[in-house]
This record gives sequence, structure tokens and C-alpha cells, in this order.
Amino acid sequence: MKRFEKKADHIENAQVMKVIRQYEFGGPEVLCYEDAPIPELKPREVRVRVPNLQNSHACWHPD
Repeated sequence: MKRFEKKADHIENAQVMKVIRQYEFGGPEVLCYEDAPIPELKPREVRVRVPNLQNSHACWHPD
């Protein structure tokens, strides 16, 4: 149980998160790996940690 409490504490104390942003149309070369501030939680909201995410080519190119 301590292992999960430690991870939750790490999430609570983090100030930034890693994001992949796309500012223009194109292939993987236009994706930007950046730091972004973690949004403030509003009442009745939760924060979920997503350790891995996969995005398909179809999401980048609507052809």
C-alpha cells in the first residue's frame, strides 16, 4: 500500500507535466514534446496519471 501512496504524493507535488502538442498539420516531425503547467483541480474533479499513451497515424492525418 505504501507504494501507491508514494506515487500519489508525487503527483500531488508535481508542478509541470510532459505534453505532446501539434501546432501545425504534418507528420511526426511537427509534434513538440514540452512541459506544461498542471491545471488546478476544480470541485468534483480528479487527476488521473497516464503513464503511457499511443496515438495512431490516423489521428494526425484525416486523409
